[in-house]
Amino acid sequence: MSNVTNVAIFFSGAGTNLQALISAFQSDLFEDAELKLALTNNNQAGGIEVARQAGVDIVIIDDEAKKGKDWNYDQLLLQSLEAHGLSPSNRLILLAGFMRLLSDEFVRLFRWKILNIHPSILPAFRGSRAIESALDYGVKITGCTVHFVDEGIDEGPVILQAAVAVDVRDTPESLLLKIHQEEHEIYVEALKLFLQGKVRLDGRKVEISK
Repeated sequence: MSNVTNVAIFFSGAGTNLQALISAFQSDLFEDAELKLALTNNNQAGGIEVARQAGVDIVIIDDEAKKGKDWNYDQLLLQSLEAHGLSPSNRLILLAGFMRLLSDEFVRLFRWKILNIHPSILPAFRGSRAIESALDYGVKITGCTVHFVDEGIDEGPVILQAAVAVDVRDTPESLLLKIHQEEHEIYVEALKLFLQGKVRLDGRKVEISK
């Protein structure tokens, strides 16, 4: 079992992508990978109940709990990962609506071992207001992107993308629902390709082998 990749999912909100990923793990879609924990920075996140119902270990490192000069978020993250068996050689982190920026040091430690899902077709509409920005801009097509995480904000190399048509009557809520449908599919597919060793980086370009 030494080749098993241990996986952690970081989330902050309702947990829709968290649920999609958990369901994929529970259906044995991923060979030689094991979901070890779900971690959140928000003790009110709806995804906590999603993980609890699925029997996934939950770690809460609440942003609101910052106390004194000894607070070190990276250290707490690393301690939680190591306690769940995510060693340097076999770890993968999936960001699923994790609304806290990871430090450059943390990202470098996990170089090309952190994936993220973003609700736009990057590089358009980076940041936390991607859906509202797309509507404000008046685009006809937006979508979602699975990408590697680097030190930039939503700037890492793109693995998979999916397009979503924007209707003039769309609201942020209705467009989010449409984007979520695509996100749940391409995140699972991107993870499957990654775990199968079919994702290869060449500079900024990602090659997907058959």
